[in-house]
Amino acid sequence: MNLKAKQRFDFIIGNFLLWLNLIVTRILGFLLHRNHDTRQQQPSNILVIKILGFGSLVMAAHSIYSLKVKYPNARLILMCGPGVKEGAELLKLFDDIWVIDDHSMISLARSSFSALWKCWKMKKLWVMDLEVYSKLTTIFALWTCAINRFGFIMKSVGFRFRLNTHNIYFNQFSIVEKNYQRVVTAMGCTEILSFQLSSDEKRNRDNLTTIAINNTCSDLSLERKMPDEQLAKVIQWLLTNTAYQLVLLGAPSDKPRNEQLIKKYFTETSSDRLKNFAGEISFGEYFKMLYLKCRIMLTIDSGPLHIARLLGVPTLSLWGPTDPKAYIETGPIHRAIYLGVACSPCVHQVTELPCHGNNFCIKNISLEQIGTEFRELEKANHEAGN
Repeated sequence: MNLKAKQRFDFIIGNFLLWLNLIVTRILGFLLHRNHDTRQQQPSNILVIKILGFGSLVMAAHSIYSLKVKYPNARLILMCGPGVKEGAELLKLFDDIWVIDDHSMISLARSSFSALWKCWKMKKLWVMDLEVYSKLTTIFALWTCAINRFGFIMKSVGFRFRLNTHNIYFNQFSIVEKNYQRVVTAMGCTEILSFQLSSDEKRNRDNLTTIAINNTCSDLSLERKMPDEQLAKVIQWLLTNTAYQLVLLGAPSDKPRNEQLIKKYFTETSSDRLKNFAGEISFGEYFKMLYLKCRIMLTIDSGPLHIARLLGVPTLSLWGPTDPKAYIETGPIHRAIYLGVACSPCVHQVTELPCHGNNFCIKNISLEQIGTEFRELEKANHEAGN
């Protein structure tokens, strides 16, 4: 199923199940009087639900790691979609990963009920639902019959109030990571620890000869992407004003578009330093390349940005329909360009985007702005000894 079909399925089936389960939940809650006090119990199993968006999982890594340290004897499980699995494995935070196969309604139902069956056999299960808007993940969490179910609450998802045992306010005006921290704090974590990806090798400044360029993102908001013409101008500026190797990132599905861009805008001579890495390397090699060879990542708002930050790679990010203040903390080696146009942020706020897909919030970012910020980032990176 494509993203639109998944969203329709979540809306139609989710709404029907919500009303049915609200009634049943109220009755059972009155009859059973289960104790949901986290101070009087500890989990043996913790299920984390994050179906879409590996970048969001990366942003939650510090919180999940803190939870793992808080409950070292609990089995930590991730339930996710196929697109999240490979990256999640490299984080090495989870004892097990369950994949929900969403390619069709039949496979979705089959894999979901398989996961439910596993949950029903577990004792002292807690569920942490990191999906912000989904109705079906809320229903799934309820059907696990877990003693404690933690999920986000805000006006647009008020239906969760009677379905979760613990509701955490999702503050859209604070950094997303802070919302994840509030979830694990409600689960008993008194301290948020810093998580770092382990590596046998160390970053060596002499080997950092590559600039990684990412103009890919999930289908959740394609308006975050730079048009090809704008991206080509940025690449040409880097080829002209730096001596670095440039690599275009992406999944296997992004490879043809990257190839088309190189063929259309660059001659063989000028593209000797420009390589298409989309789909060329495994996720593990992708992490390793960023950590050991990447001096700077130039990117839009998407998962690779958060991966780079977690690896300690300096970043220059371009923002349009989303506001960087809600997702990252900027600093000398993590710089962001955001025009703050009148209709931004719009993603997750409206169904129909005000610009109807004509993302001038990204298109109007000038090459001069990008060049200036890149030079400032290079300077700060040098002063930091990277």
